[in-house]
Amino acid sequence: MDSRIARIIELERTAGQREKATSAERWEAASLIWMELQSGKTQQVVADAIGRSQTHVCWASRCWGIVRGYVFDSFEQLQDFGKLYQSDEIRNPKKAEEQRQVEEEEDDDEKRLVGNRKPREDTQDDHSIHSIIRSAASVIDGLIEHRAYCQLLTPEDREVLADMAKKVQLLLARQSG
Repeated sequence: MDSRIARIIELERTAGQREKATSAERWEAASLIWMELQSGKTQQVVADAIGRSQTHVCWASRCWGIVRGYVFDSFEQLQDFGKLYQSDEIRNPKKAEEQRQVEEEEDDDEKRLVGNRKPREDTQDDHSIHSIIRSAASVIDGLIEHRAYCQLLTPEDREVLADMAKKVQLLLARQSG
């Protein structure tokens, strides 16, 4: 192998490792910023204490606010911090909300075209196929509703979702066949 190619491969590998470590460190800092704010300190007080802008403190706290409920063993398991930090969901929540509303209106228009069939009213939590499917749909709707979640999907998450889509298609094909 050419020595330049070998060096490029080495540099790309180590840069990727540093990026992952840097992202993890930023997630940890965001979690600590969020905790400082939860303890009653203002964004400006925290910003002054850490030598960063009030805007940075605000955005970092918003990032942590989105992922803090996730279950993970280490910060490295979270999606790239920079992607979320740079997103409209963090930097311009009003714009992100307006976009969500436009998408919801488009969904409503599509529902009107298809027909507004309402699911049956369940009087109790059961384990029927209808209940299971409605629960799965609700979970997926929740992921779609928050655009930042899409940016937090890991490659493994994408594989699972793609596999789920295939299984749904298989289920529908079996049902119609």
